[in-house]
Amino acid sequence: MPLRSPDAESQQLAATHQELSERFKALALQMTIENQRQRDQVEAALHTLREQLLTMTRETQQQQHALQTNTRDTMDELRKEVAEALHHLSQDVERVGQRAEAHTNRAVERLRHELLETVLQRDHTQEQRQLLGELFVALGKQLQSPGRGDRA
Repeated sequence: MPLRSPDAESQQLAATHQELSERFKALALQMTIENQRQRDQVEAALHTLREQLLTMTRETQQQQHALQTNTRDTMDELRKEVAEALHHLSQDVERVGQRAEAHTNRAVERLRHELLETVLQRDHTQEQRQLLGELFVALGKQLQSPGRGDRA
């Protein structure tokens, strides 16, 4: 190998340094560009995810609103049905009460009539017994009278 002069060696070292420096700058630029590209991809993906989250949030809110509206409507319908059922029940109870009262009144009237008949029959039986007793007493007197005994 030929001997090199210190200038030549220094020039070659400077050239190598220059070449390495340029390669380093190129690699740094390439890494910066790749880093920016990856950052842009992450930001784009993050933006897409945010939009999806917003869309999902809106859809969920709309579903909740629809569910609340549906629940409110259903509750209103059920309240109306319960109120109507209670009204019908009240009318039915009133009709049953009126029928029961009429039935009770008829039963009381029938019992009063039967009691009156029983009292009248008892009074009539009492009168018949009294009359029969009086007849027996009169018959007994006639049988014991002195004129009755002579004929026999």
